[in-house]
Amino acid sequence: SESDTSSQGGSEYQTFRLITRD
Repeated sequence: SESDTSSQGGSEYQTFRLITRD
């Protein structure tokens, strides 16, 4: 998320990357 970097940010980051990849 915005504050999550090492917590649950991994999952959200991967999803964000997947969306932006397209």
